[in-house]
Amino acid sequence: MATAAAGGASEVLPLRIEEVLLHRLSEKYVGRIVPGVGLCVTVHTAKSVANGIIRGHSGNAWYTVHFEAVVFRPEVGERMRCTISTQDAKGIYLSVEFFDDILVPSQFLIQPSIFDEAKATWKTLTQTLEIPTYTPQM
Repeated sequence: MATAAAGGASEVLPLRIEEVLLHRLSEKYVGRIVPGVGLCVTVHTAKSVANGIIRGHSGNAWYTVHFEAVVFRPEVGERMRCTISTQDAKGIYLSVEFFDDILVPSQFLIQPSIFDEAKATWKTLTQTLEIPTYTPQM
């Protein structure tokens, strides 16, 4: 079992190096969008860890880690179960349980649609009938 130093040189925690590396990977990636991959939800497991290499004068060890992560990456046209959080003239903001910043811009709403400023809601219009949209209760 390897140990990892945290804080000062006198404080040593009995952690396996894989646990420390997974923690550092989680700090770096979880909750962030990785270009070409998606939104990282969690770092799952370390598949392999190469020996640490000490670089520079700081004495820090650098590791190459191959790891598995759970990512959120919906495909174009994929259906998702969401909750409407707010609506404004820009579009409709949606929320899933772990992510609240999904914007459906007004140009991607079913056309013809109009924004009702008085009620702060989007409405889809048909030739003969106005179809009401859901407005969340605050």
